Amino acid sequence: MNDYLYLGPVPCDEDCAQVGDPDFRKNAIREVNAYIAQLKREFPDWERDGVDFRVKWENHDFGSYCEVIVSFDDSDEASTAYAFEIENNLPYNWDEEARKELNHVG
Repeated sequence: MNDYLYLGPVPCDEDCAQVGDPDFRKNAIREVNAYIAQLKREFPDWERDGVDFRVKWENHDFGSYCEVIVSFDDSDEASTAYAFEIENNLPYNWDEEARKELNHVG
């Protein structure tokens, strides 16, 4: 059965787009896409171990916001273990490639 863990919208020591800002949606999408690309670089066995990184939108009193999730098959021991390994070892900051991607776009 599929399950998921929230990983946040960006690395935990980085600022992120704020709900209510005029370009929030555009900036949030740009950030979560850069974050997913970074996570795929940092956890290269993601496909082999049956996990996937996705964007999940949630509703809030002040508008919708998004976060990156790692989805996994909770009936598969390797998939579950790798998802929790990812959650327990998330990056604190953008890597160089993500910084370049974010600076190039905006």
